[in-house]
Amino acid sequence: VPGGGSLSAMVKCSDLVVLLLLLPLSTHQSAAFAPVSSLIVLPAVDNGRKFLGGICMMQHPLTLKYGELRELVGERDARSAWNLYRIGRDPSAAPDAEASRKYTVSAAGREVLVKTPLPALVRTEQVSVAKDGTCKVLVRLADGHGIETVLIPPMRTETDARSSRAKTSLCVSSQVGCMRGCRFCATGAMGIVRNLAAPEILASVVLSRNEAATQGMPSVDNIVFMGMGEPLDNPLALMQAVEVLTDADRFGFSKSKVLVSTVGPSPEAIQILAGLDCPIAWSVHATHDVTRKELVPSTRHTMLQLRSSMMDVLSERAGRGALHSLMVEYVLLRDVNDSLQQARELAHFLLPMHTVTRDPTTPHRKRTGLLVNLIPFNEGAGAGESGGLNGYTRPSRQTVEDFQKELRRCGVWASVRVQRGDDESAACGMLATTRVQT
Repeated sequence: VPGGGSLSAMVKCSDLVVLLLLLPLSTHQSAAFAPVSSLIVLPAVDNGRKFLGGICMMQHPLTLKYGELRELVGERDARSAWNLYRIGRDPSAAPDAEASRKYTVSAAGREVLVKTPLPALVRTEQVSVAKDGTCKVLVRLADGHGIETVLIPPMRTETDARSSRAKTSLCVSSQVGCMRGCRFCATGAMGIVRNLAAPEILASVVLSRNEAATQGMPSVDNIVFMGMGEPLDNPLALMQAVEVLTDADRFGFSKSKVLVSTVGPSPEAIQILAGLDCPIAWSVHATHDVTRKELVPSTRHTMLQLRSSMMDVLSERAGRGALHSLMVEYVLLRDVNDSLQQARELAHFLLPMHTVTRDPTTPHRKRTGLLVNLIPFNEGAGAGESGGLNGYTRPSRQTVEDFQKELRRCGVWASVRVQRGDDESAACGMLATTRVQT
């Protein structure tokens, strides 16, 4: 547990299941944790269905070590259960014809697993499909709160349709809402509601994979923590989820195919990234402290302090291939952070980071492991004449291209993120939900 935090056992009474998260009390340690949602209360029963079956969420089959699940249900059922999770099925449910042809969990195994069925944690409430095929899934949690995940298939072109390498990316959430308050982000406008438990994050992956199959998409190959919430404000669940996602016996995603994106809440929080077995992205958005504070009001540290901590992390991850690289995300806002001077300032700010992201085994290569991903602001389908959220507007295509060219001229490799799913509010910065009564 990072920073000396600890988890309590579950407290269960007749009507409520209470999960207590005990956070460290010292100022230094608590900087890495969200000071909210330390208490998660879930109804024990919903229309007669047990939600958690008296089992702590932290001990859900989705977060059990493979060996622990094997001890509960046996090798054959443990293997079948995880085969079903991978294809988006609930192994505790009665098998349908298609699942039965591939994987079968015995009646005895289902009797154990049915104590913690997927509907006890999450259910798919609504699916919205954009014109470009991007699919937004509204996932309803047991307490009535909602989160959104986004399935991003390859662009619908003839080439992609023929390619056996075509894969789908899945954008997942780590919190209900977000406490960082980024002014260009709909999730930030929600404020923080609560952290997600690791089983909830993983269950949303299962539901989304099922939806990908329903929509006829290529298999999900990439997972990005770029949905709702700041992952480093929920470090325990994040680390557990990444561990399960990249474990060959469980979800089995390649470590290079799971990406965690963070705004970098504090130097202490950034240090958590050193222990993550996956690539990382840093949402910078501005290098000037005043502009950064305007865009990310929760900022409490200078950009130089945050950069220093990020460089320490990258140095610790040296020699780990893709895990030694860094994606820098930069939302472009018209007349706010999109000038050529600001492009040069960004290049200058990133200059020291080229050294710590360079692969020592290929010193002759000009490119390092640093990539700037430019994200033109998504105004949203309902944007008016004043623009999108808080009046921000999207720069012209020419401005975006000029910004990218200036970065490249300064020796920084830069790409532009393709806008996907904006007509269904599924694009970057557009996710937000409301609670329903259960």
